[in-house]
Amino acid sequence: MIRFIFLLFISERFLRVILCNLPVSISFSVLVFVITGEVRTVSVMKGEPVTLQTGLTEIQTDDFITWMFGDIILAEIYKNQSSLDQLFYTYDGADERFRDGLQLNNQTGSLTITQSKTSNSGLYELKINSNRHLRFTLTVSDAVKSVSVMEGDSVPLNSDTELKTDDQILWTFGKKNAPIAEIKRGNNLTYDGPDERFRDRLMLDKKTGSLTITDITISHSGEYKLKISGRGKTTFKRFSVSLSDEIRSVLVMEGESAPLYTGSIVQTDDEILWMFGDKDTVIAETKGGTRQTTTDHGPDGRFRGRLELDPQTGSLTITDTRTEDSGPYKLQISRSGKNVFKLFNVSVSDSTALGTIPEEGHLLQPVPYCRQRSISSES
Repeated sequence: MIRFIFLLFISERFLRVILCNLPVSISFSVLVFVITGEVRTVSVMKGEPVTLQTGLTEIQTDDFITWMFGDIILAEIYKNQSSLDQLFYTYDGADERFRDGLQLNNQTGSLTITQSKTSNSGLYELKINSNRHLRFTLTVSDAVKSVSVMEGDSVPLNSDTELKTDDQILWTFGKKNAPIAEIKRGNNLTYDGPDERFRDRLMLDKKTGSLTITDITISHSGEYKLKISGRGKTTFKRFSVSLSDEIRSVLVMEGESAPLYTGSIVQTDDEILWMFGDKDTVIAETKGGTRQTTTDHGPDGRFRGRLELDPQTGSLTITDTRTEDSGPYKLQISRSGKNVFKLFNVSVSDSTALGTIPEEGHLLQPVPYCRQRSISSES
């Protein structure tokens, strides 16, 4: 009996083929190092392109590259030695889910899915000749986290993760994916963004990569995307930030001033309208281009000489308030073709209705139990 000793570096599938066809009359001592293939995790948002990298800088002569999705061949490349021609093909896949959606890099063999769908999620396998395998688990998510805030507030966009060494963070804004913040090689960087709307408003947490936008205005509403890359894994998150029309309560005593704050700075071409009452009667307005402000006396002339409009912020102050000033106030800010509204409910209390303060020595005694009612005033 002849005895052979082999040292093999082969794939797991190729090993099974060899063992099934061995002659039984020959004895082998086989030292096998099975290449099971690294599994890389890739996460992408629905509609975004995603590239599965081969790790090659250039395809070599006689290289044969195959991309598979499950058991289905998606793409193939073969570089012929004799003719130096390169043959490459892409296929539509099961139920044509990849139709017109695949691009194959003829230099590296990397595969790009141009517009990801949730049905593209699954296991992808790369074979280079017969001695190298790579596996990719792709997750396509269409989840968008909605965040609603009041103008002038701060909004945290949480990564919900703890960063590892060498992890990279990239935050982008809007349809053009303008970069606004990133963590790269341990450095925290923030950018002013389109038309400098994020200047001095961004805070980036170096431990988690979470982003906080301070003093938010209508120009900051929209879509934010987070990309976390590191250790062969890429994940994405998406946030939709909008401004809330929550009603703010303003409580003042008769004769005091009632400030109604926009929480913003008037931009060029902004238009601001202040309205009062159920009929939305316009009582003040300003235009950003000229910074010209006008006020109106309101219904039955009740606001005559008592309205002050800040040309820088558009905030409105009612001076020397009266009980008839109580009611709903609406702020409309028109900017870049978008309108945002802010609602206020002003209550002016008659000081005489509160009674007089007891003389010293005749203070009211505390009651055994009193349920406290807290009233918050936002400005």
